[in-house]
Amino acid sequence: MKYTSALFSCILLSCASAGFAQAPVPLNVTPSRIVGHPNPEQNLVVSGAPNLVEGREFNAPQGIALDLSASPPSLYLSDFGNNRVLAWRDATSFQNGQAADLVIGQVDMFRTSPQGPGTTFQTGLTAPMGLAVQGGDLYIADSGNNRVLRFRKPFQNAGNLFPDMVIGQPNFNSRVPNYPNNSTTPTNQGLSLIQSASAVYQVSIAFDSGGNLWLTDPGNRRVLRFTASDISNAVNGPVADREIGQLDFNTLQPAVTTTTQTTTNVFGVPSTLAFDAAGRLFVSDSDISVFNFSRVLVFLPPFSNGMAASRIMGVFPPNQPATTQDQAGRTKFAGVNGIFFIPGSTPKVGLLDQGYSRILLFDPYDKWPDPATAYSPLATTVVGQTSFTNLGRNGASNSANFLSPASATVLNNPGAAAFSGTDLFVADSGNHRVLDLPLQNGTFGAATRVLGQDRFDMMAPNLIEGREFNFTNGSSFAEGGYRDRRHRGYAASVRGGLLQQSRAGLQRLSPPGCRRPRGYRDRAGGFQ
Repeated sequence: MKYTSALFSCILLSCASAGFAQAPVPLNVTPSRIVGHPNPEQNLVVSGAPNLVEGREFNAPQGIALDLSASPPSLYLSDFGNNRVLAWRDATSFQNGQAADLVIGQVDMFRTSPQGPGTTFQTGLTAPMGLAVQGGDLYIADSGNNRVLRFRKPFQNAGNLFPDMVIGQPNFNSRVPNYPNNSTTPTNQGLSLIQSASAVYQVSIAFDSGGNLWLTDPGNRRVLRFTASDISNAVNGPVADREIGQLDFNTLQPAVTTTTQTTTNVFGVPSTLAFDAAGRLFVSDSDISVFNFSRVLVFLPPFSNGMAASRIMGVFPPNQPATTQDQAGRTKFAGVNGIFFIPGSTPKVGLLDQGYSRILLFDPYDKWPDPATAYSPLATTVVGQTSFTNLGRNGASNSANFLSPASATVLNNPGAAAFSGTDLFVADSGNHRVLDLPLQNGTFGAATRVLGQDRFDMMAPNLIEGREFNFTNGSSFAEGGYRDRRHRGYAASVRGGLLQQSRAGLQRLSPPGCRRPRGYRDRAGGFQ
């Protein structure tokens, strides 16, 4: 009876309320405080990135460079998902989780939105990739704006961090592909660094011993050289004087495929390049799915237009197939995003195998066996995995359906590397951090320092301190930004035997509207 009376009273109250129309109460559209950002008293949302952004964190770092002209050397890191480059004045003594000393591409340490032409910050960055330092000057592949920018000696111009030169565009207001055509036809001045409205290519910059600038132009399937004189004279939109991968500056040949991967003068999608001490040019190349084929081509000087490579790494020709799991694991890789060289009495060639979350070390070029004996060289050492046949992220087994925790000895889709002295600095992209790996007895030991995270077991995008949020569907992305067209966030597992033939490729995992590197998934896996 009491229950019936209470219910009847509620019904009467509801009906009575409905009989009196009430004017809607307007909401205050300006928040009084913002929770989840480092400056809660600031009522303007300046970042849509996940978690905490305050100048000591990363969101899928992609490029890394050391300024060896400075003493001590300075460290630069392209924070791809936050559309900026962060810099540390002293690469030799930074502490774990230390804040950056400089930010380039954003007006402060808190902002992460894409910048550049068409925004209020036309010399800002969108999806920065490769970095290089020459004579103390920093060169940034601003991939989302189809250009390379030069910043003069950033630490000497901390109050005036603006570029003085642009490559790929006539000025700082332009971002068109293949300038001046603004089309799919290549030119000797333009670049094609954007794959689509939601994806950019991996891009790399390097200087040869003569001071000439080389860069990968993936959308045009070529490598370009710009002369040292044009670079020193700060010529905007300089004309390239060499190209490798095409017949000429205006030709676009069909891409290399799995069946033509032994072709030596054409690329699929070139991404990373580097010079060894003898001046040889190493260029990483793959197709749109790095699990179909991935290789590194070596070109010998003197360089000429359309020249052929002398050797290829990572390939088994049809007449020399892999015969064991170990041989496949020592030869093949899935997207090389970093190439470095270890000098000394036991020199090595190092490759950052992003898709298989590891580092491979090879003997130097002049010690490789004859191609008739071994078409591609075999790796001598693996770092980041327990064996040459283990391929999971963060050291997980090939059959794992989960992401293993981060630590000081594992990697998760590493994106770039720079070596100096006895230290290898690795942009461990999938764990959103930079590791300092010491060279020990011909290999690399456990990381001794970390940037981007406070501890080695932390792996989220940006910072986790207990006062932040991540509403990005379980992974990171930068609002309005780009995702890398490949080489990112390979999920879960590499199933099956290493010799298993797989053509399932990689599945993109980007949510609608997300233009940032969400990555791909190896759905069947295994070495091919």
